[in-house]
Amino acid sequence: MSSVDGPKFYYRGGPFIANVRFLPRGTSKPQPSYIPRPLVIDYEEACAIRDLSPKASATLVRRCLQGMIRDFCDIKRGTLAQEIKALREAVEGGLGPKGVDIDTVEAIDHVRSIGNIGAHMEKDINIIVDVDADEAQMLIDLVEVLFVEWYVARERRNESLKAIKALSLRKADDRNPQPVLTPPDATGLLTVLDDKSA
Repeated sequence: MSSVDGPKFYYRGGPFIANVRFLPRGTSKPQPSYIPRPLVIDYEEACAIRDLSPKASATLVRRCLQGMIRDFCDIKRGTLAQEIKALREAVEGGLGPKGVDIDTVEAIDHVRSIGNIGAHMEKDINIIVDVDADEAQMLIDLVEVLFVEWYVARERRNESLKAIKALSLRKADDRNPQPVLTPPDATGLLTVLDDKSA
């Protein structure tokens, strides 16, 4: 049975096929393959549900940022708050990863507190703190910035350093050419010619 053969319901006078799902259109941007897939999945889901559930979107952004701290910064603690504290101490002590500055750490901490709105119930359950779609988008924007400033910048830097190393090796070969060997002469010995006579 195809999806169009499912039971039909009527909504505002028009037919609706029960087993056809309409997924939200996301605003996520394509990300390079060297960014860990679990991070990209959380980011894409946060984008996809930004308008449907901004609080859930903020929670996914919080989760994505925690994954980035664990992967890119190699900091793993019991909670995100502890990981941010350890990252702050590393950056302030001059031991933070390249591309991570104190402003970034502060922004991540703000996202943590906003993401907590979706992840944790208030002590007074009658207090409802909302997150709107524009606010969720601000958090998504931070993830996109950090993808570029952390992962893309690191990849470009590594590629640039590899290219410089390869260039250096080629230039070293140019400065120290190998002797040119001619075919064996009548005695069967290889003759080594110097570059000037070759």
